[in-house]
Formats: sequence, structure tokens, C-alpha cells
Amino acid sequence: MKGYIRQRSKGKWEITIDIGRDPSTSKRSRLYESVRGTKKDVQRRLVELLANLDGYQSIISRHLIPNLGRIPLTQLQPQHIQKYYAHALTDGRIDGKGELSARTVLHIHRVLFQALKYATRQGILIRNPAESVDPPRAKRLKMKTLLPREVAELLNAAKDTGYYPIIYTAVNTGLRQAELLGLRWRDLDLDLASLSVSQVLYKRRGICQFREPKSEYSRRRLDLSPSLAVFLRQYRTERQAECLLLGKPFSENDLVFSNLNNTAIDPGTLTHNFARIARRAGLQGVRFHDLRHTFACLNALGRYPP
Repeated sequence: MKGYIRQRSKGKWEITIDIGRDPSTSKRSRLYESVRGTKKDVQRRLVELLANLDGYQSIISRHLIPNLGRIPLTQLQPQHIQKYYAHALTDGRIDGKGELSARTVLHIHRVLFQALKYATRQGILIRNPAESVDPPRAKRLKMKTLLPREVAELLNAAKDTGYYPIIYTAVNTGLRQAELLGLRWRDLDLDLASLSVSQVLYKRRGICQFREPKSEYSRRRLDLSPSLAVFLRQYRTERQAECLLLGKPFSENDLVFSNLNNTAIDPGTLTHNFARIARRAGLQGVRFHDLRHTFACLNALGRYPP
């Protein structure tokens, strides 16, 4: 699958994605989308579209075709779909090692629903059989608030890992994981003890992408506690020394929290390692996002910074 961009006029672009040949007609299929903005905006949108299409193709090839592909489209009934969802929730992993989450099955349902909706519009089906199916509901995860003692235990467990700086900053600011991973040194003003949230890092369909925050509320400036400002100044000095040893220039555009080679930390890697650190601290089931809730609650009670 390939994508191309073409400028139609100033600030106006067209994205073309070649999705291959239609097996029934042998004609090449293409998707088009018009985009306004800079070339960088268009390139970012192209990457997002390609990632989404790859994700849809993965769902179709890994889940829908193996489980429903043997049923002729015109004979597909709601009970076929409902039976597959029940199977997926108990034994749906392609490696045969257990169930799929309700959230994953719900995503599969959305892809199937839209595909069958298109078939209905094209006159291939009289009705969409997925309309009569009850998809699973994704469970809302319960937020957890750590006590000051538990925060101290978490930080102690992280002390000898490379993730201590980002965890320490998280529990002292309440920033989201995506905001912390997108933070650059130029976003910090350590003299005035403040930082600006101006970009975030997300991972979608296996691809890490930097983006602007979604809303004006998300694009904000935060005051730092004196202790956090001192910590980040010391951490900055340590990163500058590491760059010097590695023979790499230190830049204000460098990410504050990154791998040793200054590349972005994969959000999934951070999530996995944070869970391991939390278990080591005796905090089973605590997620990185719980640090945001912890900060908000304890700060409101006047119990922060730790």
C-alpha cells in the first residue's frame, strides 16, 4: 500500500492512497482525501491514514476472514456474527493463548459493521446483519489513587531504572503519558519554573506519531514546584553529559524523556516497564495513568509534592 500527496493550490493538498487491485474487477483501487494546511500537516495525515488502513487490513486478515470468511456474504446472519464475538471473548487470540478483550472485539465489530454497511449501499445486501448484533461493551477501568506512602515506594522501586525521571515528573505534574513523551527541552523554562504542553506522542497501529494537543485546554502552561524544577535542571545536566560522552550534540529540540540515542520512548515500552516497576513496589494493577489521578487528588488535599 502506497500513498502520495499532491499540492492543488496554496494550502490545499490531495492525498492519494493506492490500495491495490479489486479482485473482482482487476481494476486498481485508490482512496482520495483533500487536506488543508502545510506540507507537514499533510504528511502527518498521510501517515495516519496508512496506519489506519493497515490496522483495518490486519483485523480483516487476522480475525474476520479466518472466522467468518467461509460464509457467503449474502448468507451471513446476525447469529453467525454473535457466535463469533462470543468465541472471540473466550478464545479469540490468533496465537491460541486466550481471549480477546472486549475493547478489541468492539473494534472488530466497528470494522465489520462499516464494511457491511458499504455492501448494503452497493445493493449487495438487503440489510446489514451487524445491526442486529449486540457487540461487547469495553469495560471502563477503575482509577486508582496512590497514598503518599505508596508514591514513595513506587519512586524507590524506580530509582535505579531509566524511567525514574519520567515517573517522578508524572507524579509531580499530573501530565498524561503522551504529554510527557512529547515534551522537549525548549518547552521548559527552568528559570521561571514552568513548562508548556505543545506536542504529544501517540502510538497508533504500531506507529509513533507526534501531534499538537487536541484542544486549547490541552495546550497549556504549568507551574513547576521548586523541587521538580531543581530535579529537572540536574537531569538536564546529566543528559548533556551523556550526549557529550556519546559524541552527539545536545539540542533544545531534544526530547526531555527519551532513549539514550535521543529517539522517542515507545509508549507501549513505557507502559510495560512501569507495570513491572509497580509490581516490584507491591502495587499490582497500578497503571501509568493512575499517576495523573493520584496527583490531582493528593494535590487537592495539600499533600504534594512528596
